[in-house]
Amino acid sequence: MRGAEALLIVLTIGLAIALLIEYRRYRRTRDALHESRRAAEAERERLANVTDIVSEGVLLHRDGIPLEFNPAFERMLGYSAAEVIGKNALGMLFDDQGRAEIRKRMGDRDENPYTVEAIHRDGSRVPMRVQARELEGGLRVVLVRDLRESIRTEREAVERQRRMRALYDLTAGGADAPVQKRIERALRYAAQLLGMDSGYASHIEGDVFTIVAAHTPDRSVHPDDTFPLDQTYCGLLVEEKRDVLSINRMAASPYNEQLCYKMAGLESYIGARLKVDGVMSGTLCFASSGERAEPFSELDRETVSLLADWVGDLLLREQADRALLESERKFRLMAENTT
Repeated sequence: MRGAEALLIVLTIGLAIALLIEYRRYRRTRDALHESRRAAEAERERLANVTDIVSEGVLLHRDGIPLEFNPAFERMLGYSAAEVIGKNALGMLFDDQGRAEIRKRMGDRDENPYTVEAIHRDGSRVPMRVQARELEGGLRVVLVRDLRESIRTEREAVERQRRMRALYDLTAGGADAPVQKRIERALRYAAQLLGMDSGYASHIEGDVFTIVAAHTPDRSVHPDDTFPLDQTYCGLLVEEKRDVLSINRMAASPYNEQLCYKMAGLESYIGARLKVDGVMSGTLCFASSGERAEPFSELDRETVSLLADWVGDLLLREQADRALLESERKFRLMAENTT
């Protein structure tokens, strides 16, 4: 009996020791798992903090199903994370051509950068530069750069170069023509360039607005025609004390109660101060009855300003030529009177 009791005690102690060892092993495993989870969560939070502040879009997906993406990606395409995560992003964000390109890249595990167009929530196209990296577990992290601004900047640079060349050819040619004809030619060309109906060069004295040169489709305005300044859109330019004033849609502008709008009803306008020998003498402007399909750009304002400078130089030279002719006339009279 005592032998059986001793055996039972030994077995009980052995079982207790085994349970203690197993419990300690469980605790170590549990603690390691908790630590691993904490580390993973900390890494995820660190990654989220980093991707939140970068300007490029960052997307984490598995087989085209988004798991995470940053605020820059949201701003780029107009969708919130809740609307896209877990959904078929390829179907939502890309057309057939875009989906085919992305699937090919994924199938080839291609990590080289490429361009593709996504579809914004508003239906517009967003050209993007995409580069992906394969991760463990079938995950793929994608870095996306919005190319709209760089494409717009490149196009503007090309258009600026084209315009500057055209303006150079315009202003350099026809040097023997009368000043008024040269200005009219420039107004006609610039009106077409800007997509405007009419163009005017003016002289302003007090409250009187006098036409120096004009380009109008119906030839209804002529040199030396005069108007009250407050009935012209250039009166706003003078009143605002700006070098250049552009209005895309008069009805939606702060000027929609002005007398000039009530009388003329023109919807779009762009004008610049015309200076002769550094002093404002009038304006150079363009106007249309319809609103702008595209807002006036900085390049449009620069074009009008440069053209106004050129017209101002022309008028200054014309004044100098007139003064020279007048001096010659006086000297000739003096010579005739002394003989």
